[in-house]
Amino acid sequence: MAPVLTVDGLTVTAGPSTLVDEVSFSIEPGDRVGLIGESGSGKTMTALAVIGLLPEGVRASGLVAFGGSNLLGLSETELCSVRGNGISMVFQEPMTALNPLMRVGHQIAEALSIHQGTPKSEARRLAVEALASVEIPDVEAKARAYPHELSGGQRQRVMIAMAIACGPDLIIADEPTTALDVTVQAQVLGLLDDLIGAGNTALLLITHDLPVVAGMCRRVLVMHEGVIVEEGQTAEVFARPSEAYTAALVDSVPELSRTAEIPSASAEASSRGQDILIRVEAVTRTFGLPRASLAERAGRVTAVDDVEFSVRTGESFGIVGESGSGKTTLARMLVGLDHPDRGIIEVAGMAVAGARERELGDLRRMAQMIFQDPMGSLDPRMRVGDVIAEPLRALRIEGDHQARVAELLKAVALPSDTADRYAHEFSGGQRQRIAIARALAPRPRLLIADEPVSALDMTVQTITLEILADLKERFDLTMVFISHDLSVVYEVCDRVAVMKNGKVVEIGPAAELYANPSHPYTAGLINAIPRLDGTLPRAG
Repeated sequence: MAPVLTVDGLTVTAGPSTLVDEVSFSIEPGDRVGLIGESGSGKTMTALAVIGLLPEGVRASGLVAFGGSNLLGLSETELCSVRGNGISMVFQEPMTALNPLMRVGHQIAEALSIHQGTPKSEARRLAVEALASVEIPDVEAKARAYPHELSGGQRQRVMIAMAIACGPDLIIADEPTTALDVTVQAQVLGLLDDLIGAGNTALLLITHDLPVVAGMCRRVLVMHEGVIVEEGQTAEVFARPSEAYTAALVDSVPELSRTAEIPSASAEASSRGQDILIRVEAVTRTFGLPRASLAERAGRVTAVDDVEFSVRTGESFGIVGESGSGKTTLARMLVGLDHPDRGIIEVAGMAVAGARERELGDLRRMAQMIFQDPMGSLDPRMRVGDVIAEPLRALRIEGDHQARVAELLKAVALPSDTADRYAHEFSGGQRQRIAIARALAPRPRLLIADEPVSALDMTVQTITLEILADLKERFDLTMVFISHDLSVVYEVCDRVAVMKNGKVVEIGPAAELYANPSHPYTAGLINAIPRLDGTLPRAG
């Protein structure tokens, strides 16, 4: 059987820089191939070269054979006839890929009209059918919705519906589940698995998540610095990697994703102090919805609902749950960036709930927050040294600020010249280290880390978690670690609270909770974790 896609000697350059270097591979009809590697390895550039969507100023050479033609030699008009019909792409960030001004049903219908010449009325009907095939609820209403009115998982399903609508021979999925909740990720992967299995569509899955590839792909290509360094059957490559780079990727997979067995409990949690640093009692927070919302959305939504827990001094306390469960709202209330409608929040005996901003100076020195998106939380106009020293100036902390910045850069394993550069000059993992250094500047006792590694490669994630663990012990910190990734929370936390719809449904020591969850929701989260053994999780 002839390959559906043959890539031979593909090279992608941007000026003098080579981004992809002499890459060759082929994909058979119905095959599932994973392309893995760290950010910057050339994965996405390879996919964009295949489909003819390289950025301006980036050039591709070599052979990309599809349907009897070299796609690299086709005009834009000719490529448009291939996209959608022959090759479809599911992009990493659907909110960016979808048109925010068009209803989602119209966007799918437009793809059918452009690529297959389908009459408008028929295209609208087929668009609704495509949305139904990806299990979008209330499909008629959702077809009339705009992208911002859907959840992240629903938007990704819309992208998949658009990709399959024209019956392509090959789907390229670029990080389709990055930053999705573990249960939503399981749903999206299960959906892709079912849709591809129902036909003879081939899949090129691009990701840094090895357990996802293990569950979805028969073959894997390992990419490093623009070169394919290893390839073969997925199970064989992951079990016995021949390249040191591949072995490092495998070693970076969290322990809980390596096996279905829960490792034995550690005695470390019992060694933490018994003094209560954080006390949360009967805390509730509601938000009003915009007046412009649909009638059925009128009223208020309860983001945090009668939550209670305490955190001991020196403890690593995890809060897990899906998007919208109330985790970030709770975190913001712990550091006084938001306040509950009712309830008690105390940090080191200090009343936080209801305190005025001018009364929170001591809390700001004692408790600092690491945000999910470092690029969004670092001022792009300030040099890194000024960014790290900013809390010292804002809190009027005296001393040698320059020396403190140098000390912190060394602590987070960044070179001293980092202080003179800007945030955009660094990778995502390096920016997160800068954010950690800034949070540590005023010598806090408490760190609130809100999804600090959710968008990082597994190897960078591992390095960041190791740095956090080292700093926690070195500076005698208490940490509240918030994440939707249960594997990561298991790695770093002594105790875990599970949130659903604003409520804490279960709380306990990490090993006990993971080994014997008492709430069905917790069990569902754990069962949805992708495994390196190739088990493809399913979520209800």
